Amino acid sequence: MATNNISDPYDEQKALHGKFTTIIWIVGSVILFVGDGGISNLLTWQAAAFISVGMFVAALVVGNVTYWLQRTTAKMLMKRVSPDQAFTAEAAKKISRLGKLLLLFDFVLATGVLLWCYASFFWLNP
Repeated sequence: MATNNISDPYDEQKALHGKFTTIIWIVGSVILFVGDGGISNLLTWQAAAFISVGMFVAALVVGNVTYWLQRTTAKMLMKRVSPDQAFTAEAAKKISRLGKLLLLFDFVLATGVLLWCYASFFWLNP
């Protein structure tokens, strides 16, 4: 029987933000390296170092920023909604749209950081 070591649901959310950012970093890095110089460019020590170190740093920085933004948004929404207030379908649509916007922001931020780092290391310093 598998046990879940994550006791707090907020810890699970933080881990998911880190995983999402890590996946974007790995996939995006592979695309950039292969697109920039072919498959041989991907098989260098610089590529291995960039991908392996960068995925941890990106998960920590971008993952924590987007997690903080999500938690802050949730706290602000909780202050605006009273416990006895009815939860309507329109409110559910608005919250769903907000969640999709936060996910899009997470994607754009992770991709932007990846492009910025790649450009700083490989395009601006040949």
